[in-house]
Amino acid sequence: MPYQFRPAHVVQVRDDAIVKKAEPERMRLEVEKTRRAYEIGKATGLFRAPRVLQFDEAAGQAEFERLPGLRSAADVFAAGGSGHRLALRAGEVLAAIHRDLTLPDDMVRLLPPELRLPAARRVFLHGDFTVDNVCENPDGGVAIIDWQTSDWCGGDATYGTPCFDVAWFVASLFGTRMHRYWGRRSPEHCARLFLSGYLGAASTRVDRKELRDYLNRVSRFVRAFRRDRWRPKSRLGLLPMVLRLWVFVNSVRLR
Repeated sequence: MPYQFRPAHVVQVRDDAIVKKAEPERMRLEVEKTRRAYEIGKATGLFRAPRVLQFDEAAGQAEFERLPGLRSAADVFAAGGSGHRLALRAGEVLAAIHRDLTLPDDMVRLLPPELRLPAARRVFLHGDFTVDNVCENPDGGVAIIDWQTSDWCGGDATYGTPCFDVAWFVASLFGTRMHRYWGRRSPEHCARLFLSGYLGAASTRVDRKELRDYLNRVSRFVRAFRRDRWRPKSRLGLLPMVLRLWVFVNSVRLR
């Protein structure tokens, strides 16, 4: 790949805060996205994001509010109960993020070339919208955490096709954690509900064919990443979920 994979951040969990340290520029982007997401969540009432408590830009270290009692979407889907509702609401929340999130011009960072759609509409992105970063509050509301773009994509992209965040969440449903939950909560059903929530709430028309093609692109990107960087035994263990993702992407009907 033409860019480096840089898993360069350290996280410390305290009772009331999450302390994160990374390259100063990456932390600057994450802090500003989180601040703006917090305001969007307050204004819309659709989700909650952590407050930024402190930020040392020179050191690349930020302290974020620790939201109490969160359960990740992965764990909610495993337990059943509110899983289907959370999948649908996650799609609605992402549509609001794509509609309302903005950043200054000097914070525009494009996705890697493999994940761009040159002619497509572009929005500001969450960047790592997955079953680990979409959470349920104790009161049943939605919380969105970790606003730094995935290390898999270089860690600093902020701007690109909205299909990226959508496809990234779908791919995470078929990822390393979710393989344990077969039979409890179908990743295919959760993916359909998520897509339905997003497409129903999107503020502008979404090209269904473009989204489906992009789902395939992200599926290939994830497979290539795992092939290049994971041990053969680890890749073999994930093969069933990779196949399920491929089958889902090529059979899903987007209406």
